[in-house]
Amino acid sequence: MTKILAIAIMFLMFLMGTTNAQAHFAQLLPSDEIVPHTRPYGFWVGNVFEGRVLYKGKPQAEVKVEVEYSNPADEARRLTASGTPYITQSVLTDSDGVFRYAIPREGWWGFAVTFDSDETKYFRKANRKVMRGATFWVNAIEIN
Repeated sequence: MTKILAIAIMFLMFLMGTTNAQAHFAQLLPSDEIVPHTRPYGFWVGNVFEGRVLYKGKPQAEVKVEVEYSNPADEARRLTASGTPYITQSVLTDSDGVFRYAIPREGWWGFAVTFDSDETKYFRKANRKVMRGATFWVNAIEIN
């Protein structure tokens, strides 16, 4: 819910012509998230999305970021993948927690990350490690 609110505020700031909107947007996101380095809207096919994975404000190095395409409801525009490697692609974060992905096709693209945290929760008579995760979506359109 926080991410949706942050995106709505970013969009309103854009409409009002607020300067430095990207810096304001980054401050609105939770500290254990995928933080966009590139503007998260207005993508053309072929643009590169760059983000940073943080946990408690610290970059997460060598973490796998999974990338998936959300198929449209229109059957004529649907993508048929020939196997699992084509359905879920992945990239690793660098030593600063940064990753990049070039958007190859028009539509919605999801970036998801999960990793073990240093937190534990008591569950079924034992302390268990908590897994953290984040998802970020961007939409790209074809240049006509």
